[in-house]
Amino acid sequence: MNPVSGKRLCKVLEKLGWSLERITRSHHIEREDVPMATVEKSTALDPEVLADLEAACNAKGVVRDPELYRRITERADRVRQETLEKFGVQEIGAEILRTLHDE
Repeated sequence: MNPVSGKRLCKVLEKLGWSLERITRSHHIEREDVPMATVEKSTALDPEVLADLEAACNAKGVVRDPELYRRITERADRVRQETLEKFGVQEIGAEILRTLHDE
């Protein structure tokens, strides 16, 4: 498959029911045109999560501490599973590729 320009991708997203929400510098933020549910947000971050995040940032992308790596991957797996259970499989990528192929 050939590279896709940002402009073309934005047009495909619009065809699929997404709309441009805002532009921050060079980042185009799209959102799907469906009503959003109101969700109560917690602003507090678990101190252990915050400490792991700080350690990962300080590692500059290469986490060498096996215990830190284990905690990060376990947490990521748990969040991934919770998201899958809550929202199911999201196939926006496949839908975008099909649309690009059909153009």
